[in-house]
Parts: sequence; C-alpha cells; structure tokens
Amino acid sequence: MNILITSTTPFHPYRGGVGRVTDSLTREFIKLGYSVYYIHLSWYMEDRKEFAYPAPVTILPTQNIHDPQNIRFYHDFLLSHKIDIIINQDGLFESSHLFLNTGDIPIKKISVIHNNPVLNYNNLWIDICRLKNQSVLEKIKRIIRCSLFFRIKRQMKSRLRSHYCYIESNSDKIVLLSTEFLHSMEFLKLKCPNKVCCIPNPNTYSNIKYKGSLGKEVIYVGRLSVVKRIDRILWVWNKLYRDFPDWKLSIVGDGPESTSLKEKAKQLGLERVDFCGFQDPRSFYERASIICMTSIYEGWGMVLTEAMQFGCIPVVYNSFESVVDIVKPGVTGELVTPFNQKEFESKMRRLMSDSSYLNQLSANAFQYVKKYDVSNIINQWIKLFNE
Repeated sequence: MNILITSTTPFHPYRGGVGRVTDSLTREFIKLGYSVYYIHLSWYMEDRKEFAYPAPVTILPTQNIHDPQNIRFYHDFLLSHKIDIIINQDGLFESSHLFLNTGDIPIKKISVIHNNPVLNYNNLWIDICRLKNQSVLEKIKRIIRCSLFFRIKRQMKSRLRSHYCYIESNSDKIVLLSTEFLHSMEFLKLKCPNKVCCIPNPNTYSNIKYKGSLGKEVIYVGRLSVVKRIDRILWVWNKLYRDFPDWKLSIVGDGPESTSLKEKAKQLGLERVDFCGFQDPRSFYERASIICMTSIYEGWGMVLTEAMQFGCIPVVYNSFESVVDIVKPGVTGELVTPFNQKEFESKMRRLMSDSSYLNQLSANAFQYVKKYDVSNIINQWIKLFNE
C-alpha cells in the first residue's frame, strides 16, 4: 500500500506536534511494509532541509493552493506513485482544498483535525478582547471589534460550516484526536457523522524506563505566547519559591512574550527561574517532577503526554476539552478550576511538599500514558485502513 501524507510544510519533529506525530506514524508505517510519501507547499525553514525525513519529500511548484499548475502536478504525482490512501494533516486549513482534490482518481482520503474543530469560534470573545499592544489605536480597534462581535461570530460560523462541509464531502474518513470533540462536529451539523472517528496522538518517545527518583524541578514547555499565559506560572512561583528553596522553575520555549516574561520575573524578584529558550525538551522531562500548563485554551496539549512518559506530573487548568483524556485528577496529575490561581498554588504546594503523593502520581502518570504508545495507536490506523 502506498500512503501520501500532506501538509503545508514538512513534518519536522522539532517544529511542532503535527510534525512529531507524523514522523512517529511514518516510521511505524514503513516498519509494517507500507510505502510513504510527503508532499507540501513549501519548506518551513531553509536550514531544516538537511533533516533525515523518513519519507521522500516533494514540494509543489507554487505556494498557491488554487494554482492549476499545482493541481496538475498533484494529480500526476498521485498517478505516478500509485497512491492508495491520502492522509491530509491539514484538515483545519484551506490547503485541504488542494490536498483533497484528486479529480477522478480513485483514492481513499482521510482528513485529520489536529484540534477542537471549533476552537477559535468558542474562544472568539477572548481573541477579540485581547490587546495586541498598548497603543491608543489598538484600544480603539478593540472597541470596534467588540461592537461587531455578533456579526463576526455569525460570519465565522458560516465559514466553519462551509469548510467542514467541504472536508466531509471530499473525505472518506475524518479523524478527531478526542471523543470530547465529537460535540463540535454535531454543532456543525454535518450530514455524514458516520465518517467521523477518533484516534489520539501517539506518544513521542518509546521504550522509556521509569526513572523512580524525581528531581526538584518544575517545568513549562511550549511557545511563549499570550494564549499560554505563562505569567500565571510566574505568579504561582512567586508564592512558592521561598518555601521550597531546593526547587527550581525552568521555562523551555520561545515566542513573542519572551521579553515581557523575563521582565516580569525580574520585577517580582523571582529566584531560581531559568528561561531556557527553544530546545529539545527531553532532558527536562527526564529530570523534572512537575509540568505546568496555564493556557487559556489548547487543542490536545501534547507536551503533557510527552512529560508523563517520564513520570513528570501535569498540573493543568481544566480549560480545554481533551485534557480529561490525559489528566485524571489526583491520579495521573492535577486539574485546576480555570483560572483559579490560589487553587493552582495549593495543588502545586501539596505535590512539592508531599513526596509520597508526588511519587504515587508520577508512577500513575507513567503507566497511564502507555495507552498512547505508538504501537497501540498504529493499530487503530491499520484498522481504519482496513475499513
């Protein structure tokens, strides 16, 4: 069987969750004897062409998804490589209009929605109210945006339904990451709910042995953006660090909020806080005890399952649907009422002061997350192929 996996840019595993997921699945497909190919609109970054992708990478002639030249090239590729199945990893995006366009070529097509399908719709008010900067002009723009909220929401709902109707009409199956997202598809009122199935993301790492002893380190891993609200972690750390002098906080990642967060830490006089920048987080997962997530909203929160593979315990706001698939309160981690900072502090304080409780949750997290091992997830994909 020949599989083509599509997305706007290549599946570099350090670029983000979709890249890591696709890289893992591809390597498993190849082990099982499948031939796998990648096709994209452009390279993500020139200096990452040297990465040893597990499948051949093909870049389309132009970056315009509606360019007839791209469509012709795409159809020729499908025929010349005798593609049997397309896995469209861009189910959320307009590029699906190209990747699902197979003309009269009889190919099975699977579209993957790597998020809550209506995430932006559900959080529209939060996004509209957010100030991009502190200028007077931006504040005036926010007033205008707020006054147009209901119109914008109606327009967004119409666009979403149009997009997912196209996805539904041109896909044989639609894959969601969580059963918690099924209600979103019901909201969109699609005509063929039997096309929808759920397959979670596989774990990033394999053959991890439980470390047993936990380091006295708290970590955040991810992009430093407004939506992630890392300032809340700094607030909590300000309440904790004096009482736990042998613990430290490491913030792994980069982004537009980097400078302001460093300034905030300095203003608060925080001690034992390291801003580690963008790097492979594995060494942090290996030595830390707790991973914090304080986002306004998320899709899946892949860093949580990655950390749990090493027994690192998640403490997370219950601010996105799929978190209940990952964190079982008081068993595999801690869920906090959004956005109760005092409760977050309290749950952190118990973990940091009660080694027995910490070790129990760590062992539970390590065992629980094995359900997402790639060997289990790949079986669900093979079952889908056989269907």
